Amino acid sequence: MPSWNPPRGTSPDVIARWNAYYRALERHEQQHGEHGKNAAREALAAVSSTPAAAACPDTDAAANRRGMAVIERWRQADVDYDKRTSHGRTEGAVFP
Repeated sequence: MPSWNPPRGTSPDVIARWNAYYRALERHEQQHGEHGKNAAREALAAVSSTPAAAACPDTDAAANRRGMAVIERWRQADVDYDKRTSHGRTEGAVFP
């Protein structure tokens, strides 16, 4: 997250706009964080529920494929979210 220490004499309006931008950006980034948490929960469930194969390497490979598919789906959700919100701009993450 960006940081800014307004110099003395900075217009209260500019400070208010910065604060609004910061809050909007923080909300936007928190949504990306939620995507990551969802991906972790779903990947764990997918890997944990992988049926055992006759050989351990086959089970490992299947679990990895299932987990990676979940992660890829949530990675794409992040890309789509940024596209839909123009990287947070439509949610107010714009300064100045």
